[in-house]
Amino acid sequence: MMFVQFTMLTLLLENQIPFIVLEGIFECTISKFDQTAILIDVIHAVLEHVNPFKENKLKRTFSSNTTRHHHHNHHILSLLHQCYEYQDAKSSEFSNSRFPSAVELDRAGVSFKRARDTEWPLVMEVKLRRFPYFSFSWGKPTLIMPELDINDFTELVLRNLIAYEQFSANVTQYITSYAMAMDMLIDTQEDIAKLVESKVLVNHIG
Repeated sequence: MMFVQFTMLTLLLENQIPFIVLEGIFECTISKFDQTAILIDVIHAVLEHVNPFKENKLKRTFSSNTTRHHHHNHHILSLLHQCYEYQDAKSSEFSNSRFPSAVELDRAGVSFKRARDTEWPLVMEVKLRRFPYFSFSWGKPTLIMPELDINDFTELVLRNLIAYEQFSANVTQYITSYAMAMDMLIDTQEDIAKLVESKVLVNHIG
């Protein structure tokens, strides 16, 4: 229970402190009892525990050296955000026109499938089944989406990542874009049920 409370506190935007301060605290506490412990490994274990996209393991996009050289810009929330960055991401704008909900897309013949082994954990793309030996597509389209694990941490993690994106300069708004896309897809409980049925949403809150 204490670990859960500690994890939730470390992810709040208002609780973020520079990495150099975390290193000082770590050296005065955990390092004294376990000299083999490494701060980055401890942080990564915590972040993996609260990662709402369980199907995709968090990539180690940071190391002790990178955080040490940029300690004024790094904290736990920024390190988590780095795990969702995509090198080849392209900027886009959402249309002001209404986007169909999950149920409406299903009625139109679109199926939903959770993404597996993707380079980017937040990938959303439409795929058409191609007919063998021919160049044309066949069958109904499939919307590939990340599997979102709904647990005690999910709302807190997403809300604070969005807040971090909104109040940080030169930070790509990956999580904000994902949240907007999900908001378009979900209008009713039926939309949620459809995504749960498709295993795009996984509920672990009872």
